Amino acid sequence: MAAPLKFAVLGTANIANDVSNAIRSAGHIVEAVASRDLNRAREWAEKRDIPKYYGSYQEALNDTSIDAVYIPLPTTIAEEWALKAAAQKKHILVDKPFSSSANVRRIAEACESNQVVFLDGTHFVHSPRLQEMQRQIKQGTIGKLLKVSVACTTFLPSKEDIRYDPSLEPTGCLGDIGWYAVRFALSFVGYDTKVSSVYATASKTHTGALEDCCGVIHFATGQTVHFDCGFTCGFRQWGECVGERGTVTVDDFIVPFTCGGSFFPRDKSKYNPNLKFRINKLAVEKDNKLEMIDPVIQEIEVSGNNKSQSAAMIDTFASLVRNEAGWKRSKWTLETIRTQELIDALFQSCEKQSVVYLE
Repeated sequence: MAAPLKFAVLGTANIANDVSNAIRSAGHIVEAVASRDLNRAREWAEKRDIPKYYGSYQEALNDTSIDAVYIPLPTTIAEEWALKAAAQKKHILVDKPFSSSANVRRIAEACESNQVVFLDGTHFVHSPRLQEMQRQIKQGTIGKLLKVSVACTTFLPSKEDIRYDPSLEPTGCLGDIGWYAVRFALSFVGYDTKVSSVYATASKTHTGALEDCCGVIHFATGQTVHFDCGFTCGFRQWGECVGERGTVTVDDFIVPFTCGGSFFPRDKSKYNPNLKFRINKLAVEKDNKLEMIDPVIQEIEVSGNNKSQSAAMIDTFASLVRNEAGWKRSKWTLETIRTQELIDALFQSCEKQSVVYLE
């Protein structure tokens, strides 16, 4: 049996709690935490029984016992520490979004040259539920895929949150929660499918941060993606794939309702590892023509293998680390680049207030 990986967490952002729990539930070790504030690092470590804490990120990178680092730092400083971690031969798991697709490529190239693994922290794409949804669509359950609609919103009451600070999070809600919408859509339309144009519009705060955003992505295949994302209303996390014969719909693809309201369940008594989605059949093919039928709704339940989506992400990360060629540019890296390319284009559209053509 392979030895567990030892992780250091750079920063004490809220998301670090969930990912630290996932690291442990996947059978690995959170060996250290680092913060620019030593007292904060100590408090965070003691509360979670983490053996080591450091008052600088560099100290954690200098720790030769550390195999991998998780980087949940603000977007504009994450690249610096990802590059430094790669130079120290640490495998890196970096929270999204990134400053640009060029930024992602620099990180990926640094990891390749140092033969370490790079993975972004999008957890739901590693879920067996998403894989089953992809399988259903690929096998033609709803006919030809025509469009994908996604909504990702959450109420962010404090204007002091760093996501409202463009100097730290330049793309605001689009990069933060809109990333999930774009990644969800690409999971079905295809990461290699050529994009023709994008259009997005957004409202901004007095600081210039994107607070609400909605948009359309047009593909050369004729397929479209419609999304909205933002920080001004309740938690919405649904996605719908529309085909000629029906739809595939999920209500909770980011934070499964069965997980007690967190990326990893805080109340294990509420935890149900099984994940659900719906197939809604609306038409059948008869004599080479589509005929409407009374809707037939089928609820599909997929085993989560007794793990959260975040723990499944850690499993993927560990398997890449343990694969001798795992450091080579994987499909996951290409998916990260493609997602960030679309975030870049959508953000450009918001700033220009016009369509951006990509052909």
